[in-house]
Amino acid sequence: MSPSQVIKPDPGTPPHGTNSRKRPRDSPDSLDQSSVHDTKKRMIRHPAAPPPRLPEAKLTFGRFPVSRSVDYNRDLNHLDITGPRGFHHIRRPRTSAPDRSSIIVAIAGACPNNGTGGAQRSSCGVYFGDSCRETRGFRVDSGPATPHTNQRAELHAAIAALDAVKPFCEKGGHWGSATSVDKQCRVTHVVVKSHSSYVVEAVGGGKRGQSPYMERWMATGFRTAQGLSIKNLDLWREILQRLRDVQNLGSFIEFWLVPKAENQAARELATAGQSRRAAAEEMMASFRNAYGPFPTVKKEPK
Repeated sequence: MSPSQVIKPDPGTPPHGTNSRKRPRDSPDSLDQSSVHDTKKRMIRHPAAPPPRLPEAKLTFGRFPVSRSVDYNRDLNHLDITGPRGFHHIRRPRTSAPDRSSIIVAIAGACPNNGTGGAQRSSCGVYFGDSCRETRGFRVDSGPATPHTNQRAELHAAIAALDAVKPFCEKGGHWGSATSVDKQCRVTHVVVKSHSSYVVEAVGGGKRGQSPYMERWMATGFRTAQGLSIKNLDLWREILQRLRDVQNLGSFIEFWLVPKAENQAARELATAGQSRRAAAEEMMASFRNAYGPFPTVKKEPK
């Protein structure tokens, strides 16, 4: 074949190097400009929606030692054990040693002339141990909208106790003996001890396993069967929030109902907290916690 002769390709044969498959009818090449624009809009990838927030863990309530009776083989004597640093812990099952991942705090409230118009002051006791700095008695602040009653004093004591145990649940506590190196141990089990059935049965439940009142209050919006707000709603809401805070740290809270005689230390603190001196000491303690010890002034020799 001479160079002048050129072989023309068959019109039905695609040129060399091109795709022999037919383009689909809805390919961009076969659409007009408006259709192309609409297609590009459909092809735009929008950012993915954020993942849904997980619901908050369900708040659980417990009453000690009802929930632990199986662990102790029904031997529920001497459950409150003093640790080497003076804090009170739960006795470990089948032993006489303290469970250092637990802590027991006793609470009490006092209100002279409770239930009468002469109730002008109330006070609280929070007891961790004889030598623990978290142990204190204090007066309840007065206000026109906050009447003084024994029940409100007990709720104020519960709030103060839950505030005090929160650092132990978050960071741990020093429970080591004096002869060994102290090791931090985070508290995962909190027991609030009280002789008040008003407090314990509301958040811990009944002695025979009855549901705590708090569960019903939460379901009804803290209203009674008559549609009225429950008594001391402001303080119950504060307790509920603190229960959530401690539980979100991974700790379990139980309430323990004991006879008055077994809660004597907290009761004495509550009674002592009514005095003016106790109020002044409480104010000084708050100052020391916030700003450190008071400065000492050295006297110059004459």
